[in-house]
Amino acid sequence: MNQFYVHVRLFEATAEQTKKFEELMLNFHYRKTTKDDDGDCRLIPGGYILNSTMNCNNIVNQTSSIANSVGVNANIFVCKFEQSAFLLPSAALVGNDFVYRDPTPEPFKLDS
Repeated sequence: MNQFYVHVRLFEATAEQTKKFEELMLNFHYRKTTKDDDGDCRLIPGGYILNSTMNCNNIVNQTSSIANSVGVNANIFVCKFEQSAFLLPSAALVGNDFVYRDPTPEPFKLDS
């Protein structure tokens, strides 16, 4: 089984269509997080990871069918996960293989 990076950009999707699309992607075992040495990390928006025995073309077809089922068109890019940082031009901007840490600070308690 291979690990793939799938990047999806939906066209003219409503908030409801986007939510439905994301739910279906998760139902088809696409993930929006990955693990590294520091724990779980979210992928950039539109990025998914899929473990599959399918080839890239079949994954594009499946992802396109998911998008069509909610009534939207999509640009879809698929490659093996380990190649994603080399094949996509913005990889250097987001760092570690399209993974970014949530910059929101953790809440803290004030001593009374």
